[in-house]
Amino acid sequence: MGVDLSYGYTTPDEEEAMIKKIAINKSNQAYVLADSSKFAKVSLCKVADFHQVTMVTNTTKEQSRLTLPYGREHSSC
Repeated sequence: MGVDLSYGYTTPDEEEAMIKKIAINKSNQAYVLADSSKFAKVSLCKVADFHQVTMVTNTTKEQSRLTLPYGREHSSC
């Protein structure tokens, strides 16, 4: 999975993206567990917008601002 401020949460696997989208849509509150190695990564298939889920991570808000740049290109499944 990749995490990007502009493109949100993405994954390279189309089936995984579909399953995660369904789970997010059916939940009252959705969470993504992502360490800093996933920041500023964009994969082929979009799972959710950045604001749709709560991210649990090993970095502080200040650190994540430094590692989540805008402007990545991607396509959406």
